[in-house]
Amino acid sequence: MSVRVDTSSLIAGACVVGNRGLGITGAVIRATTATGTHGPGYLYNDWSSGDDAKEFRGLIVTPPSGGTFKSYEDGSFDLTGAVDGTYGFTYRLFVDGADLGVATSSIVVGSLVGPDITAPTLTGVLAVSSLSPTGYTVTWSAGFDNVAVATYERSLDGGATWFDVGYVLVSNITGRTPGTTDQVRVRAKDAAGNVSTPPLSVSVTLPSFADISPPTLTGSITNSTPTNTSYALYWPIATDNVAVIGYEYSLDDGASYTSAGLSTSVSISGRAPGSTDNVRVRAYDFAGNRSVALSKSVTLGNVFSTEPVSVPDAIFAARLDSGDAGMESLVASLITAAREQAEHVTGRLYVPRNIQVTSIDWPSSTAVLYVQNPRNVNVSYWDGIAWVDMLTTEFAWAAVTGGTIIAPALGTTWPTLGDIAIGPRVRVDIAAGLADPLSAPEQVKNYIKALVTVWVRSPGASDYRKLEQNPHFDRLLDAERLWL
Repeated sequence: MSVRVDTSSLIAGACVVGNRGLGITGAVIRATTATGTHGPGYLYNDWSSGDDAKEFRGLIVTPPSGGTFKSYEDGSFDLTGAVDGTYGFTYRLFVDGADLGVATSSIVVGSLVGPDITAPTLTGVLAVSSLSPTGYTVTWSAGFDNVAVATYERSLDGGATWFDVGYVLVSNITGRTPGTTDQVRVRAKDAAGNVSTPPLSVSVTLPSFADISPPTLTGSITNSTPTNTSYALYWPIATDNVAVIGYEYSLDDGASYTSAGLSTSVSISGRAPGSTDNVRVRAYDFAGNRSVALSKSVTLGNVFSTEPVSVPDAIFAARLDSGDAGMESLVASLITAAREQAEHVTGRLYVPRNIQVTSIDWPSSTAVLYVQNPRNVNVSYWDGIAWVDMLTTEFAWAAVTGGTIIAPALGTTWPTLGDIAIGPRVRVDIAAGLADPLSAPEQVKNYIKALVTVWVRSPGASDYRKLEQNPHFDRLLDAERLWL
């Protein structure tokens, strides 16, 4: 029979998956169930390096066929009243709330029939980290055995001598000689003395304290085709007398560098359209030696569309045949009309515009100038003799709901305006709208394509007086609409 004695609701038909606190962490499993009356707990072999913080839970599906079986939440168990032999059972494994399916385990009661002659299995690679002139750290994945892995052994001389490191998956190597090379080997071992073959292996060269040789980086930097604001960089792999531990790149001719880690490529974004980056890439080693930098100049694109939707895109959306010059001219004009409709509905601007607002007196700091999407503002005033352009440090501006506001710089007042017979004395020039119309939101582009499609299929599409607004399409713009 099978009896569950763990806490809370981990019982057949009442398993609460994903609620933390109802299972046991990998750290507890590792610490408490490595040994037991019948060997490690059944969850023990499911734990591996890096799982200490994960939550494990097991649900017995098929209990052993003999005796009375009790399983506990940490994977330990008792089997009493069973005759000597091997008993298999199945359980469903949950890790951090995820159902990983049904697993199989076995329990040996009494003596095994014959000696254990099956060696453990250890696969994967040895990972080396924290390399210094006198030491480093080696990690590996857990091994497997028909009974249980009892310990791991480590060799630094290619397997000539072995050192027992215990049931751990990491070994910190210290006290080594700078500039020498260790032939590291790791193998798993069971209680019967069987060891895994072949052992995992890696060659580790310790850096020298006197390493003054910089890495060598030859070849050239290549780049993807630049957009208006971004591109990707690629460079060759460097070599070093000890080891290359990273690369760094500069976009300002070497004035400052950014680490790229061990990657030989990097994506660059957020650059100014039409600008040129003087790129430098260099490699460095553990001692801080830097290679001679490779260099390349990359010029960003400066091509902007005049409308959020191109003529080919609109023709494709309307399922029209391309190549008709007359149709393309009509579609171009309809795109402009549809974009103007979108601006009317939303109160926003989707193409760049320079708009001048004039007044007789200085506006108050709360007076809204009805120009949406400002990108830059210039202010000039009449001093009685001529128009004076204000410095950008002499005033402030901001985009607000409904438009743009301006105010004198903090702690100052507006200059005194001169007399004029007639006309304005203040001019506010506002660069508004999107600098790149192609960056308009997708719902705006879809609105434009939809209107163009409907209009172009109407007999009077070329007559602007018949280009009516479509209230159904307007719903596409709700997220963009300024609700004033």
